[in-house]
Amino acid sequence: MPPISFLVCTAALVGLALWRILQRYRQPVPIITGRANRLQHLRGLAAQYQVAASLVNMIDRDGAGDWPPRANHEAWPPAIMPYKSLYMDLLPMLYTDTPALDDDVNIERRARYRAAVRSFIKERIDLDAVIGILEEVETDRWSTISRDSLNGFWCCMALCRHAYRWATLPVVKVAQMEKVVDFPPELSIPWAYLQRYYGFTSESGNHTSNVLMNFNPRGERMFRFNDSLSPPIQSSEEGFFRLLYDTDVLSFDIFYDIVIAIASFKEGNNRACVESLQSVSAGLRQVIVLFNQKMREENVSKKVWLNYVQSLHAWGAGKMVDGEFTTFDGVSGNQILVFQALDALLGMDTYHPNKDIKRYIPARQRGFCRSIKDHTMRSSLKGSEDPAVKAEIDNLVTQMKRYRASHRSKVMPYLKNEAPERYHMTTKTSVLTTDPSVNIDTALRPLEQMLITRSAQTV
Repeated sequence: MPPISFLVCTAALVGLALWRILQRYRQPVPIITGRANRLQHLRGLAAQYQVAASLVNMIDRDGAGDWPPRANHEAWPPAIMPYKSLYMDLLPMLYTDTPALDDDVNIERRARYRAAVRSFIKERIDLDAVIGILEEVETDRWSTISRDSLNGFWCCMALCRHAYRWATLPVVKVAQMEKVVDFPPELSIPWAYLQRYYGFTSESGNHTSNVLMNFNPRGERMFRFNDSLSPPIQSSEEGFFRLLYDTDVLSFDIFYDIVIAIASFKEGNNRACVESLQSVSAGLRQVIVLFNQKMREENVSKKVWLNYVQSLHAWGAGKMVDGEFTTFDGVSGNQILVFQALDALLGMDTYHPNKDIKRYIPARQRGFCRSIKDHTMRSSLKGSEDPAVKAEIDNLVTQMKRYRASHRSKVMPYLKNEAPERYHMTTKTSVLTTDPSVNIDTALRPLEQMLITRSAQTV
């Protein structure tokens, strides 16, 4: 018979192990509410957890201290203020209620708009002064321009470039066939500074510049894309971009809860991890409900969405990069950060090829998602010890699959709206086909299959 002391020690060790397992589910979970309190909490965690540090870095540098990013469109240095007038004053020349079907008419119209832009730039913009401001930013000096004002300027610059690229709205065939755009230096040189600061390489704007940074701190959209008096066009433009912005408003709490879930799991506090994952699921449900409520005909009209609301944000032009001609895509829903972050939490590979990630997703957003994937608890689950955590991850998978199915069923009908003045298109891909014998269903089949594949990969 083993000595009594051995039995006592064995019982004590077993008891300690059981106590530790139970403690993983019994530790009190601090409840922190309010954006300011949560930001403060994240800053406290940043020194210990890389995923918290990457989120704080993104919020501070890209978001000017908040998320969605703060964007100031008013308090700009005098040197860059003319860009705001450039976009807004020439918008009536860009937009038309009745796009022409004659290529020569459209060529002339686009030439007039670009000539007006060049004339405005020559008279009103001091490029050396603009460069001076951006060089200060590159050396992390902020005495001339604040971070939120830089965000507002990035938005304005992106929209000025999109307007110059198309030179008429709605988009027309001759513009779609233009593959190289000769931008004035005032629209190309500052863009290179913004590319370096935010960490992307595309010639086009992206979801952050064109959508999120077009809202001021009061939640009001600054730059309109149509100069139309048509109520369906006005309401559809406002309704759609409000939906996208509100998605990122909801996303802040999801990002916070992802960080807390990862940190709690690393601390061995499964109870806090489970509760945080439940909060992530609740936040995702809110996003799905918002999408299903707002992406409806009464809020966003299918008849005008692609032509008048979305087409300006396409691109489809390119330039030589490292000896190879590269065509750049436009703004796309797959650039929305919350879904990239949730995919990373599930341990999924990115939706984008690696080269596209660097082109269209700002560097600090990439870094945040990479840190989530590097530290997600999913690859560390140990069966019997973590059943509650696994159940919550499985619940997130189910919800993401449900969202992707809903997204496909709602968005595809919007993309099938045809227009005689242009070729079949999406904002991601400026031209799907120039063959008039190919119907819209056939042209969109590769995109629909890509959405189906992404849903199947969500496991």
